[in-house]
Amino acid sequence: MANLNELIELLDQQCGDYRAMYSVGLKQRDCVEREDLTGLELAFTRMQELMDRVRLRQRRIPDLGDDRPALASRLETMRNLLYELEDLRSHTQAQAEKLLVQTRGEMRQMGQGRRAYRNDPGARSGTARLYDGVR
Repeated sequence: MANLNELIELLDQQCGDYRAMYSVGLKQRDCVEREDLTGLELAFTRMQELMDRVRLRQRRIPDLGDDRPALASRLETMRNLLYELEDLRSHTQAQAEKLLVQTRGEMRQMGQGRRAYRNDPGARSGTARLYDGVR
């Protein structure tokens, strides 16, 4: 089993990555609000990298009891960060779903306009003519 200092260091690194994930989550939310798909893709990539780091580090952390105050406080901090991350993720997901519904509606409306234009015989113009008011 790892000594106490190593465990504290691992937990501190986990907390740091969770804070970074929260920051990236805020960027994701902002990208969804601005409809910035490029920024959103970059933020998703960064979030995935952080999640992989957290998962790999978590494998090195043994099952901990809350009997040591130094560990208990860090575990509580991690727990709170995870709750905040989940709230942010839920909020961002709701915004993205709302945007998706809106975009689908706009696409449907564009398709209806295109069909209406194709089916309207008056919309087709004949050959172009120059009209200068003299002829």
